[in-house]
Amino acid sequence: MKFDRVEPIGQVEVTYRSGAWEIWCEWPQKTRRTDISTVLRVTWLGSDPPRLILSSTRLNLLSASGKTGITAAMRRVTKDVPDDLIHSVAEDLLMWFRQAGTTTTPNPAPRVGTRHLLYPIWPSTGGTIVAGGTNSYKSWVALAAAVQVTLSAEVLRGNTRAPEPRQILYCDWETKEDTFAERLYAVLSGAGLPLEPCVAYRHLTVTLADAAESLATEVARHQYAGVVIDSLSAACGGSLNDDDTAREFWNGVAMLRVPVFVTAHKSSEALRRGWKQPFGSVMHQNLPRVIWDATREPSSNLVVWENRNDNNSDQQGMKLAWKIDILNEGEEENRCVASATFQAVNPSDVRLATNEGDTLADRLAVAIIEHGPSTAKELASLVGTSDASVRNQLSRHVSTFTRHPDGVRWDLKTG
Repeated sequence: MKFDRVEPIGQVEVTYRSGAWEIWCEWPQKTRRTDISTVLRVTWLGSDPPRLILSSTRLNLLSASGKTGITAAMRRVTKDVPDDLIHSVAEDLLMWFRQAGTTTTPNPAPRVGTRHLLYPIWPSTGGTIVAGGTNSYKSWVALAAAVQVTLSAEVLRGNTRAPEPRQILYCDWETKEDTFAERLYAVLSGAGLPLEPCVAYRHLTVTLADAAESLATEVARHQYAGVVIDSLSAACGGSLNDDDTAREFWNGVAMLRVPVFVTAHKSSEALRRGWKQPFGSVMHQNLPRVIWDATREPSSNLVVWENRNDNNSDQQGMKLAWKIDILNEGEEENRCVASATFQAVNPSDVRLATNEGDTLADRLAVAIIEHGPSTAKELASLVGTSDASVRNQLSRHVSTFTRHPDGVRWDLKTG
């Protein structure tokens, strides 16, 4: 096994390989019969608060305590190692972690190679967010971007370009593979591309923070150049207003070690009053490298993206716009999406929606149209408000909403 870097720290050997720290702890243990060397493999997740995974046990790197810290976690999986040795290793690990990296003196140099996976919307480093209401085609454009990067073929026509074909992994918390496959068929058909598998897909039900280690391994194994996360609220698995939840999510993004493209629903506050705090916690605004604001023209298929934040670039304030045509075919229960096209238009020709006239009931109806029958909790996440507010609206607007036959979800009343 070849390592990029080796740093012995006391009885701990710390190595760096494939984007993950690996720590091998060797404790000589004397018995009456022979000398035994106990070897432990630990992988640093880089989360905050810092954690290590030790077998199936999480280590708290904020403490070496024998009750709640590293010492206690090691004791649970190493029954026969003396307490003083475990505590010594725990102290070494804690000291190593608190060094917080190595100080260097970088040589000034321009970046070599392209700055984008997909120019100008998806940079080749860090996280990119596109935030919009439930009816702003975010997931459609994210899938079109993934296809364009994978095939280096023009899908978002007229204002984007992918320098070279690169493999993308699409991580989906909102829909499942059958919905993704139907949309992929529509995007490929609309672009006149071969109807063949091209974008790797993974449906997830756990948070990104919990899935990050396995995803990072998969990304490294298959050499994916980027990851799409659809969407922020579902991948966080908690309140978007909570700073700790936001920090865990972005630590998970950092673990993937490739550029990430995230779709996000604007909060109800942002929909009513503009851009202020579009996704709750300020961490979601401070930690991504690029943020796009997606706004749809009322009662049309025109969407404008405005660059609200772009680190290390002069693209802040840039606007892009598309006319998005989604064609359905078939009748009644056999109706399906047949094609989707994305044609650039002049952003100045689009009358942006302010959403000030949209009621909460209107937004709930749009959410059900786009995502299908949903629980009150799911709808609250989609429109960015509380469960209680959603339940109140669903109960009041009896002519619009009705209980789904399963008794749990809500649907639109027909007829």
